[in-house]
Amino acid sequence: ALHEGVPVYSEEEFSLVCSAHVGGELPWDHYVRITYYTDRRCPVESCPATKYFKTGESFISHWEVFHTSQMIVKFCQKCNAYFTNVSELETHLMNRHSINGVETVKKMSQEAREKIVANPSFRDPGRYLPPLV
Repeated sequence: ALHEGVPVYSEEEFSLVCSAHVGGELPWDHYVRITYYTDRRCPVESCPATKYFKTGESFISHWEVFHTSQMIVKFCQKCNAYFTNVSELETHLMNRHSINGVETVKKMSQEAREKIVANPSFRDPGRYLPPLV
């Protein structure tokens, strides 16, 4: 496992560890599990996001878009267009292919072919781990 034998600190715990090691060596192998709090900014230095996240949902969404190395795309059964968001696929099916009926659209999106691809927006979060949902 990725974190086997390597300490995983909360941000609060890591702050205490840093305080205790002033002028000394920090543990080299470690991860920091981030948490969401109101008006949170992304802690990843290489991240292009500069905004403050107002909700935990928007912060988690940001993490999935920018700090997850792979993503799942779903393909339209009618034309092979692909989408990373199920609701976008469903809207596409209704608007582009005139498929009516919520049940039919839901069924088609659930049965859509999936593929795992490299995330083109990926920014390495380094030692930061995503918030637990």
